[in-house]
Amino acid sequence: MRRFIPRLVFNLAIMAMVLCFDVTGQPITCKSKAALQVFNKGITEYVFLRDPFYHLFEEALRLEDNELVIVHSLLIILHLINLKPPDTPAVSPHLDAVNAATNSERLCERERAYMRSAIGLASGDPDKATEELCRMLLTHPRDILALRLAADIFGAFGEHRKSRDACARAMPFWTEDMPLYPGLLANYGFALEESKERERGAELCRKALSMEQRLPFATHGLVHVYEELCDPREGVEFLVRTRSDWSGQFAGHITWHLILYYLDLGDLESVFREYDAVLQVKAVKENVKGLLDASSLLWRLEMSGVAVGEKRWETVTEGMKHHIQNHRSPWFCAHIMFSLARGKVTESAARLSLAHEMIRSMENYSSSEIGGIPNQQVTERLGVPVCTALLAYGEEKYEEVLQIMLPLRHEFIRFGGSWSQRQVFNVTMIQAAVKANNGAVATGLVAEMMGHKPCNPKYQELLKQLKKQITSINLHADL
Repeated sequence: MRRFIPRLVFNLAIMAMVLCFDVTGQPITCKSKAALQVFNKGITEYVFLRDPFYHLFEEALRLEDNELVIVHSLLIILHLINLKPPDTPAVSPHLDAVNAATNSERLCERERAYMRSAIGLASGDPDKATEELCRMLLTHPRDILALRLAADIFGAFGEHRKSRDACARAMPFWTEDMPLYPGLLANYGFALEESKERERGAELCRKALSMEQRLPFATHGLVHVYEELCDPREGVEFLVRTRSDWSGQFAGHITWHLILYYLDLGDLESVFREYDAVLQVKAVKENVKGLLDASSLLWRLEMSGVAVGEKRWETVTEGMKHHIQNHRSPWFCAHIMFSLARGKVTESAARLSLAHEMIRSMENYSSSEIGGIPNQQVTERLGVPVCTALLAYGEEKYEEVLQIMLPLRHEFIRFGGSWSQRQVFNVTMIQAAVKANNGAVATGLVAEMMGHKPCNPKYQELLKQLKKQITSINLHADL
């Protein structure tokens, strides 16, 4: 009997640690009530994308003496999604903590799933990362934190339909009175919108906003629907009217959408007012997502024949230069190239040299023997050729742009991001066709765009102009 007493005491200690539950009733190993409260607030802000949340998770760690393994795991995932390499100070301490806890007996299976997911993503295997989270969600369907993390990973690789299906599997286990239910609706609604089920996605996002007015992620879902199905004026009216509801953590990206509405309406005064007040500030801070939004927007403006000013570009290029050797996202590499190939790149020896350096580095990465991870495959198939095409655009080799990008355009979803974000490549091809005097290809590409944005006045007018210019159509044009 005596030999069982120490083991009994040990097991009781473990139970005392495990018997805590987060805001949605999921088990977590935690001994500090204060840490749990802060952790729950972090979950809420992350799910709603309302106010900053990183500091909340870091504070929960501090209150728990750095022992909240689930927080270490989710911070690894969040930092990696935001393109922090695993060996950087933002990631490596959390990765060390997770690896050290691998054999810990005090952790529940839910926490182990988060650990395996984080380790998988850090090793370059997003499929492993999402597989672990989705398998765990089968037994913990109310784990909204896992659902959001999986959605972020899926979105980074263009797999929104998998996010949609994960939400669908969870829905029967939720009721409207449960904490964070509006966040589930917003998550599901956006995944539906990106899966081309726009009306149903809009319905869920509206319902989420009716239950939780300040829910920027639901606003974001509706913004996409407005862009694709409605007149841009409706999008402007909606965002201006609800601005106080979506201010905060996600305001930069939603402002990016607002600027796109203004650009489609030709309201350049509003474009630059919003850009300088919001996106330029984020670019100055060298926030990765801010740099991405700013680079994409300035490139689109140039595609529309708008002079954006060297100062705005210099801010973005300066921030992007530090990421030239970071190939964790071919999608981000393309945005780096926007900042390098802009204007007439042959007039800037420095930018031209950096552009060639980045393409060589991407080629080396895609052919290196590090396991054939998805990023390598997408870099080889899309990243290198598309960056080469963007550089060709800056060198005014417009036929080369078309030769490279046209055959790849239906694969751009593999870059990740949203359909709205990936439009930048369609815009580039359209302008390359116009500048190459290839009216048939330009008309076909604009018609394709109109299939996605039927109410857009900018493309309606462009299509009308192109159709007037075409005297004969080559039916064998490579569309």
